[in-house]
Amino acid sequence: MDNRKQQILNAARHLFNRQGYSKTSVDDIAQAIGMTKSSLYYYYKNKEQMFFHAFSSEWEENLDRFQEIAQKKKDPYQRILSYVKETLRYYQRVVLQHNIPVKVLIDNRNMFRDFINRLIEKRIEFISSNLDQGIKTGLFRSCDTKQIAKSILDVKYSMQYDRLTQYIHEEPNENQFKVIENDTLFAIELMLQGILKK
Repeated sequence: MDNRKQQILNAARHLFNRQGYSKTSVDDIAQAIGMTKSSLYYYYKNKEQMFFHAFSSEWEENLDRFQEIAQKKKDPYQRILSYVKETLRYYQRVVLQHNIPVKVLIDNRNMFRDFINRLIEKRIEFISSNLDQGIKTGLFRSCDTKQIAKSILDVKYSMQYDRLTQYIHEEPNENQFKVIENDTLFAIELMLQGILKK
């Protein structure tokens, strides 16, 4: 990455952390590094792209760390639940810390589809490997672990984003995120219980 792009991202990260997403403008970022707004658009086409590039490495590192945390749980069932819970809570922290409007989250998912797909593949691999281990140890009955892993993530994302759309014109608070977390974990536990060996 060239020096100018790095300067922009450093300034953007600092301002987003200090002021939040909504209160940080492209003008603010340009002024922080002595650029004009039009010059900044040569490097990044909008604020959403700057936000994504400023934090994407940090997000990916944290998601890898949650796998390490989950691996310390006693069995694959608990590891999968732990990982899903950690990712839900981290998403909540990012949204609340940076004051990101729900509309922005939903409208811009496709802009970063390659990155999101890469993270989803890592999550599928983690969940399916734990399902495989659970089958080997006799915890789970034999099943298509990749398909189950995909279904678990489909349920997670569907519930997470469906519930968040209720707050499209307001900012969700911690209690509302807690309801989303509890409902999502309940649904995923039902799925895991369905493949437990009786």
